[in-house]
Amino acid sequence: MAAVIPRASEAAYAMNWSRFAALVAVLVIVPLVYWPATRSLIVSWLDFANTTYTHGFLIVAISGWFVWKARAAAMVPDLQSRTAGERVRVALLLLAVVLAWQFAYRAGIQTATQLLLLPLMWCAVLALLGRNAARAMRFPLGFLIFAVPVWDYLNPLAQWSSIFVVRFLLRVTGIPAYFDATAVHLPAGTFQIEHGCSGLHFIIVALALAALLGELRGDDWRRRLGWLLVAVALAMLSNWLRIYTVILAGHLTDMQHYLVRVSHYSYGWVLFMLAVLVLILLERRIPARTPAAADPGRGRLAPGRDLASPWTLAMCGVLALPVGFNTLIDAQLSAMPALPAAAPRIPGWIAVNAADSTWHPRQISADHERLLRFSDTASTVSLYEAEYREQRQGKKLGGLGNRLEGDGEVVAGTDVSAAGRTFRALRLTTHGAESLLWVTYVVDGRAFTSATRAQLWYSWITLISARPSNSIALALWTPCDPDCVVAGAALNRFVVAAGTHL
Repeated sequence: MAAVIPRASEAAYAMNWSRFAALVAVLVIVPLVYWPATRSLIVSWLDFANTTYTHGFLIVAISGWFVWKARAAAMVPDLQSRTAGERVRVALLLLAVVLAWQFAYRAGIQTATQLLLLPLMWCAVLALLGRNAARAMRFPLGFLIFAVPVWDYLNPLAQWSSIFVVRFLLRVTGIPAYFDATAVHLPAGTFQIEHGCSGLHFIIVALALAALLGELRGDDWRRRLGWLLVAVALAMLSNWLRIYTVILAGHLTDMQHYLVRVSHYSYGWVLFMLAVLVLILLERRIPARTPAAADPGRGRLAPGRDLASPWTLAMCGVLALPVGFNTLIDAQLSAMPALPAAAPRIPGWIAVNAADSTWHPRQISADHERLLRFSDTASTVSLYEAEYREQRQGKKLGGLGNRLEGDGEVVAGTDVSAAGRTFRALRLTTHGAESLLWVTYVVDGRAFTSATRAQLWYSWITLISARPSNSIALALWTPCDPDCVVAGAALNRFVVAAGTHL
């Protein structure tokens, strides 16, 4: 009986499945290694109070389907081995993206850490599995951009375009309305065209649908761009119509219509679905591109790369650099000195009860804080210091939750110098009372008037030294009594007297 010899195609099929398993492992492990960014994405996808990115899980599922759809192309090993120069370029590309992510993480730039996950996964595929796999993963990984909260930067433009168009429609149709910034005043009541009314969610979903459409049709880049532009136009039109008709319903029913009293959110999605229907009808009238003939050379298999090779292990080490780097930084935190609890002795000034201050600054997740109050014969100055032993997302000098101005509102700001130091001078108003706030941020002994620049400097210092640095938000506050000129002079006297104590 003759021996049964497996066909070459069967052996290649078995080998390709091992490559596909390696591809899936890369796409799963990289988001786990860079978990801070992945976790923040999941939080935004589960934020049903702000629903802009609740479609994130659906985008991931569609991307996974495209990974499966592209498995045949992704499982074909490269026909040619990389030259030494190509290996160096791939390694440097991967290292650059890894270091960029680490820099963004320590600078507390959450959107950048989220966005960099996409090139991180693609570069990992390129380095570990080769050009064919990386080429096949371009669209599946690129499609994930629609789940990343980078689109928020379009929100002001979308909001103000909605205000402009709705104002025009109301005037054309003779509806008596007075616009005051984002407020629309009618005889029956007032509407607010807020950030959530910009239609950003509709725009993102429309762009995702257009990108999906272009990929399924196999269109070239020009036609794909055309689909994106049409989708954005339809999404914005549906949102403008939504806002206008809700305002019209409020005007005609004395603000008693269901859309006004209960909710207009679902109504917006109904209009958006009509816009999607228009997009689909347009697509059916335009013939798809004829698929190009398959290249028979792509079917010839070369020996697969050993996944335990020194190159693979080296690339895995590059990908894991942030884990080791941040572990090293965390291990040094306990040895860092803390702010002294006792009030410094300022010549000519005496410490008084800080609880009497009407100024209440806030710095989220600071490791140490102290609020002190000093008085001389003419003025009283409050001193606030917040120390961060490390900075990262949710624990940084800047951020939306941090308010060194406390409950006050900033009405003016400028830079001032005192005793060789530069401060950001902010004039505040709190319940009609004015006060003056001087702010500076100190990182590794260097002072900044901008929290963002201080965070970037901190990230650079940690990147080149592999050690954490103390970061301090320092603020001085005094009421404008009798005016802010006198208050500024008092703060200047305090800084000069304090000297190195600040």
